[in-house]
Formats: sequence, structure tokens, C-alpha cells
Amino acid sequence: MLEGAPAVVDLTLSRQRIDDDADAGTSVVWVPASSLASAPRRFVRLLGLSSRGWPQVATEDRLLSDHLVPSHVLDPQPRSAVDRGDFDAILATSADAVVLSRARRGADGRLLGRSPLLRDHPDGAHLGRNRVPEHAAGEVDRLTARPEEFASTAQARSAASCWASWASHSPTPHDGLVRPDHPVILSVLGRVHSANSLRKLLRDPLGFVWRYGLGLQAADSSQETLTLDDRAFGNLMHEVLELAVIALEAGDGAASSEAARRAALEGAVRAVADAWERGRAIPPAVVWRRVLDDVSVASWSALTHPDDAYEGQSSWVEVPFGGRGPKRAGGAVPWDPDLPVEIPGTGFRISGYIDRLDLSGDRASARVRDYKTGKPRGSDDVLAGGRELQRCIYGYAARVLLGGDVAIDASLHYPRERTCIALERPDAALADLARHLAAAGRSLGAGNALPGPDTEAGWNDLAFALPANAGEVYCPRKRASATAALGDAALVWEAP
Repeated sequence: MLEGAPAVVDLTLSRQRIDDDADAGTSVVWVPASSLASAPRRFVRLLGLSSRGWPQVATEDRLLSDHLVPSHVLDPQPRSAVDRGDFDAILATSADAVVLSRARRGADGRLLGRSPLLRDHPDGAHLGRNRVPEHAAGEVDRLTARPEEFASTAQARSAASCWASWASHSPTPHDGLVRPDHPVILSVLGRVHSANSLRKLLRDPLGFVWRYGLGLQAADSSQETLTLDDRAFGNLMHEVLELAVIALEAGDGAASSEAARRAALEGAVRAVADAWERGRAIPPAVVWRRVLDDVSVASWSALTHPDDAYEGQSSWVEVPFGGRGPKRAGGAVPWDPDLPVEIPGTGFRISGYIDRLDLSGDRASARVRDYKTGKPRGSDDVLAGGRELQRCIYGYAARVLLGGDVAIDASLHYPRERTCIALERPDAALADLARHLAAAGRSLGAGNALPGPDTEAGWNDLAFALPANAGEVYCPRKRASATAALGDAALVWEAP
């Protein structure tokens, strides 16, 4: 705290130097090449010697272009020349050995070329990763030295089969084909579903089985956050709206004045922000304040949307159904949340939380809202290729639990754009959805847990289980055969 304000503690900590009571001359050090060039060691290993890594490429200055000030005048000693000088100095001053290593592939799976520094120094022994080791330090080294023995193991046979299957254009067991009526498949089909799980079933059968059948999940990286992604922002806004509506319903509800709504919103923002700061990783202070401002603006738009208030209207937020419990202890709900809700003709039971429900005093009219923080969909989109299920599912659940005579207005609400898109012809939409879900269930039960459109999406959090660069190579290779194998289950991808 003596070196800076609490708001910049992350920067001051990065500059701290703590004595570890170790002699630097006899210890392994991790330093940039520029530091190593001035402090030579006996044994050295240089990392990142790829065509994109080192030496760093000299680029045009972003503020002073070459046509204004030539690069050689502005920077007479470019970074690439400095890197080459450091490399030559390290080779000349390292007493015993220098190991030069590079990655063969980048983070996206693309092949990386060798650094020009390696091409300029072809001398030396090349040590491949698949070489036979001089001394076996473990089972892996022993099997590497005995390829015939390794080839006879189950792991090697499975790996070779998987590699050949991935290279094939036809679907194979390594792409998701399983035997019909597999117990795991039947188990995940019989679970209580949410809108998200049904979307995954329709658009990514392979990921559906991975997530709900095998329990695969991506690692949580929220401990190193510099901002909030769309999902976290949406969760934050939902919590703010929940507290704000609860506060308003404790007063005049839909008839609350503008001042009362602003007070309820400000109190909700403070309470939610305090809870997040105490229990979650949040961005730096400046970014966090901007996020809270954006949440306040979006939430105010949601609270003041020009809907006609029902006579005697009551409102609820995060309304549970299908066996879900209230998110807050003692929270009031307009129905029995333990009652089962099943989509007709499919056998799929559903559950979830409705973002907001407005109900008239005579319980004859209900307004179901699902808040969205992304870009608005087209007004003609109903199922949107299986991507949009909330309006249909939540509207149907409200009708089942409130009674068949209730008039349901189900819509998507985009507070940032102050846009509300209602679901036209909900009965027809539900019939279409039931038909596609039944086809998806039959296909998966027959053993077709194959890739779908969302498998190759850039935001797929299970992409780590796919081959490298799957969106560019593997998924396009399998697309036609997987679509043909899925049959009627793939028709939802073209649904409006």
C-alpha cells in the first residue's frame, strides 16, 4: 500500500521483489533473452523459436506512418535486430550447452514454421520429441524406446484408430456413433431438461452427450478476469432486476413512480455489486464501475419498458418451474414449482427459471419475458434453427401451470436496444419444436451422437475435446456425412 493506491494494487504487486534467500548464481532462473545476454549461464534453454515468436518482427509505428517518418529514422535499431544480437550473444557466452526449442503448432492448431534464427544456425544435434531417449526416466520413455511394445497396448491401438477415424469423411465411433439404446444415452434423454440442454441436443448432439452424459466441463478461468463476458454480464443484470422487482412489489408494484423505480434500481445495484465483490473475481475498479453503469442503464430500460400494465398486476422474477426451487429463501411464486412440465409428444420434461412474469389480478392474462443482452434476433425468427427456445418453452410452462384459459404473451426483451420481440402463433411454434425434439430424441437413441452446427462454433467451451483446429478441418470434413446420418434430426437447423 505504500507504493500505490488500493485501486492499482495489481500493478504494484507485479513490481514487488521478494528475496527468496537463494543464490542467483547457482539457481535456475527464468528471464527474457535480453537479460540472459548480459548475465551468461553455463546451461541455457531458449523457448519460442518459431516463425511468429522470435525474433520479433519490426512493424510500422501506429502513430507515425512510414510516409511521415521512415522507420529506419524513427527506430535506427529495430527490435528484430536487437533480438538477433541477444541470440548471438547467448550462443557465444553459454559455456556448456544451449537448447533451442519451438512449438510445432500454435494455439489454434496451425503449423508454425521455424524461426529464421534456427535457419541461420543449422549446426547442432536435433532432438525430436519422438526420439528414443538415452535413459528411460519413466514408463513413457521406456515405451518410446520400444515402439513394438507400445503398439501392442490398448492405448496405442485406440489412438491409431481414432486418428484414422478423424481423417475419414464417414462418421465413426470416434465421432460419436454409439450402439442403439445405450444406457448413458437413455439416461441423459430421461433427465429433466432446460432450454439450454435442449438447444444443445438439437444443435450439438455430440456436446450434449459429453456435457450431460460424461460430465465434461471447461476449466473455470474467472479467477483471472479483466472484464465480464456476455454470460456473466447477463447474470449480473438478472440479479439486479430480481432485487429491483422484489423491492417494487413490496410497494406499489407496476404503479410505482419513477422515483421509486430509480431508488429500487440503485439499491439493487449496490446490493448485487457488494455480493459480487465479496464472493467473485471482478475486473479492475475502473472497468467494474463501467460494467455497473451499463447494467444500470440496461436494467432501467427493462423496468421502464412501455408495456400496458394489467389490472391488479403482480410481477415475479426468476420464477422456478418443473421441480426447481426458489433462488431466494422465502421467495413467493405464482404456482407450485414442484409440478412436472412435459412437452407433449416428446417425453421430455423441462424445468428452469422464467426471467420475469407479469400476471393480471384475475389470472386471465400473463406476460412472460426472457431478458437478452446480445443482439436482437429478426422479428420473423421463431426457433431460429434451434437456437431460440426460451419463448416457446417458458410460454408453454406458464400456460400449463396457470391453466389453459390464460392468455400468454411470451417475448424476448433486449433492454440495451429497448426492443421486445413477441412470439407469434405460440401453439404452432410449440408443435414445430415438439416435432424437432422428438426427431432429435429418436436419432440420439439410435446412437447418433454426432457433431452439429454448434460443435464448430468459436464459443464452444468443449472444443478442447475436439481435434486441433476442428472448426476449419475436422467439422467441415464430417459435416455432410453427419447431417445425412442425423436425418430428420438435422431439419431443425433450417427452421425459421
